[in-house]
Amino acid sequence: EADTPGAIVALTPRRPGADRHGSVQASFTAPRMVAVNPHLDAAAIARLSSFREFGLQWSGPITGRTGLLVSVVSTRAEHSERALPQLWSSRADSLFAHLVARPSEGQQVRVIAAGQRVAAPFEERRQFFDRQVSEQGRFLQAHATWDRLTAGGARASVSLGAQRGTFTPEFTSQAGGTIDRVTEGVVPRPVSTSASLQWDARATFAPRVLTLGGTLASNATGGRG
Repeated sequence: EADTPGAIVALTPRRPGADRHGSVQASFTAPRMVAVNPHLDAAAIARLSSFREFGLQWSGPITGRTGLLVSVVSTRAEHSERALPQLWSSRADSLFAHLVARPSEGQQVRVIAAGQRVAAPFEERRQFFDRQVSEQGRFLQAHATWDRLTAGGARASVSLGAQRGTFTPEFTSQAGGTIDRVTEGVVPRPVSTSASLQWDARATFAPRVLTLGGTLASNATGGRG
């Protein structure tokens, strides 16, 4: 079911498995593994120099009716811009957990929690004399859902979610710089810390499917805030 028409992107989080298992993965790209721009008179807009990623995942039951999946990923990357010799660094660290519990037959409780910390070059750093300015971002998300299916076929669901994100530029000097409108575009907006917080709540109820003269009939009601 969808509230509005148009394209819908649905992401289904991975659920805990029936057996305990884990995995480790790692990948990297060294500077010598990256292709070189053969056009010396036309510098690349951006070029990856190195990349490193490491991840852990564990999934399995923790009690007879409860399962848990935990995933941790850390990523680092360095890149250069145009013909400048300086390397810019970026990183992202994320944690994801999915808890699924079945208190009784016909009931299920799912809790999802995620956190992420990122750092990258500040997009509007051109306005500073010292352009060694990065931006820190932190994201937190939590979502809980209770589902119930009665013996008669009626379905009920209640969910509550919250997410918060912050972006904080980090600079050592506030001295302004010079911006060339021809090569660097419009003047950037003033620097500030931005934060957002969103709450979502949803409740639905669908009575059991009725058979009327060989025709199946069903209805569902719900609310969202």
